[in-house]
Amino acid sequence: MKTEIQKMRDRIRFLERENRELKTHISMYNWEQRDTNKDLIRMKDIIIDTVCNHFETDMKTISGIDRHRDHIAARFLLCYLLYKDALLTLKEIGAILGGRDHTTVLHAIQETKQRISGNLGYREYFDYQTIKPKLDEFIEQVETAH
Repeated sequence: MKTEIQKMRDRIRFLERENRELKTHISMYNWEQRDTNKDLIRMKDIIIDTVCNHFETDMKTISGIDRHRDHIAARFLLCYLLYKDALLTLKEIGAILGGRDHTTVLHAIQETKQRISGNLGYREYFDYQTIKPKLDEFIEQVETAH
């Protein structure tokens, strides 16, 4: 069993890693010079549109209760992208997905992280390497239009 000190050290490492990722996002999108709230709202919409287009479905299907493998993959990937790129909270993502609990969203994010790293062998369904460039391209198009 882990001692309280070990648990605190693990939590500190986790927070430090999350802080580094947040700094990366800020520098990557150069948010210091922009209206952050407007960009995050736009990012959320871009992510939703990109995932829906990629999986050839709509938001109603993704946020529904259907347990079809492709719909689950779309839902999980959407949770992951909204958390990582749009910086939404677990509760906000749950609300977008039809009122799901934050623990459900957390599970989706953790599963997606494992699947992207190849630990579970579902790469063909998660296809993060294909959708991320599409998302980046879509973001670039929107930014040049503004």
